[in-house]
Amino acid sequence: MTFRGLYDRIVTNQEAIKNGDVNFLPLYYAFPSLRNSFPGFIKGDHGILSGATGVGKSKLAHFLLNTLANLRRMKPKLKMSIIFNTLEETEEKFKSNYIIEYLSEFEEYVSYYQLLGYSETFLTQRQLELVKEATDFYEVELEPNLIVVTESDTTKFFNFVVSEMSKYGSLQIMEIDGKREEVFIYDDPNQFVIVVSDHIGCYRPRRGTNLYDTLQEFCITQSRVILGLKYGCINFLIQQQVKAKEQIEANIKPKTFIEKVKPSIDGLALYKNSADDATFVIGIFDPHKWKEHIAGGVYNGINLNDVEQQKRRIRSLCFLKTREGVLEDRELVVGFDGATNQFYELNRF
Repeated sequence: MTFRGLYDRIVTNQEAIKNGDVNFLPLYYAFPSLRNSFPGFIKGDHGILSGATGVGKSKLAHFLLNTLANLRRMKPKLKMSIIFNTLEETEEKFKSNYIIEYLSEFEEYVSYYQLLGYSETFLTQRQLELVKEATDFYEVELEPNLIVVTESDTTKFFNFVVSEMSKYGSLQIMEIDGKREEVFIYDDPNQFVIVVSDHIGCYRPRRGTNLYDTLQEFCITQSRVILGLKYGCINFLIQQQVKAKEQIEANIKPKTFIEKVKPSIDGLALYKNSADDATFVIGIFDPHKWKEHIAGGVYNGINLNDVEQQKRRIRSLCFLKTREGVLEDRELVVGFDGATNQFYELNRF
């Protein structure tokens, strides 16, 4: 891009903001302290959410998507579509998470098992009314723009996403900085498409190759280069960390025990090179699991014993890589309610 091209982009984006158009998807409504350092997601972003088994990676993805979906209440021009490849849970459970999160906004907290009647705890009349209200809301605001698939073949999923993109715009030949290039032009510049793979370790190897090579092509060529840079999709790859035992025993930047079991780029399972072209990598860490190794049971100024006595939990969002490098190697400690998919800021950086 030339300086003149950059200037034109700046002027266009500034005018768009004044007109109420949407240049990015803000994250600071969920986590206000990120407003200046990690304000949100822009078209073409390619991110990784990573953590050990059971810490809440998928729940964090659901929470972020629900937060972004609710932006339409504040930004009426926004159009957002989500293509979610769920490889670990059913569509029923996936969509139940949205209902649960909606209820929690009204301080009505239920679990998936309570919601579906897989528990002897009945929903109250107020909760049933909110379930109906949530259903009406998501049926109009989310469902027409939410595609949930279960596809373990990376190429089939990639081809499916590409075919879906024809709904939102078209590829056109344009002259950019004196060169003719094929670019994707959205019919509405306020349209955003988010593509999620949960999780990439559940993809199967392509015929005649291994999983490493399959993930290499999917993460770099198909997701980052084509879906991200060419089509402007925002990609979320959910990725496991290596098992704790392997991470503890591995010679990964020898530090303290806790620093070894916390998420890291070196600890990305199956294909750590996925982080090379990522615009952000966020790890999620459960300090309660390793409390006995934390001095005094105090993690980043928070007494874990006090939190547990209140029947609460925390998680630490570890910023392993960010767009401008502003937050790298920093953490944001947040409250966490796994039953209701809620994350909330504790103002602890």
